Amino acid sequence: MSVYANAADVLPSELLKAVQKHWRGLLYIPPVNYKSKADKNFVQNMVASSAPIGEVADMIGLTPRRIYQIQKKNRE
Repeated sequence: MSVYANAADVLPSELLKAVQKHWRGLLYIPPVNYKSKADKNFVQNMVASSAPIGEVADMIGLTPRRIYQIQKKNRE
C-alpha cells in the first residue's frame, strides 16, 4: 500500500493554511512519475497474467480499488 504523510507534518504552516482554505478535501496530488496510459497498460498485462491485485497496486503506487476500476474499464 501507499504511505501517506500528514500535510501538517510536511508543509510549512502558511502553505498548509492556504491549501486548507482553498482546497480542503478536494485536492489529490499524484506521484511525480505517474504515467496514466503506461500504468493502465501495465495493469492490464499484469491482471491478464493472473498477478494478485494487491501486488500490482503496490508495484505502481495505486490502491487495489483503482486497479479494479482500471480492469473494469478495460473490459468495456
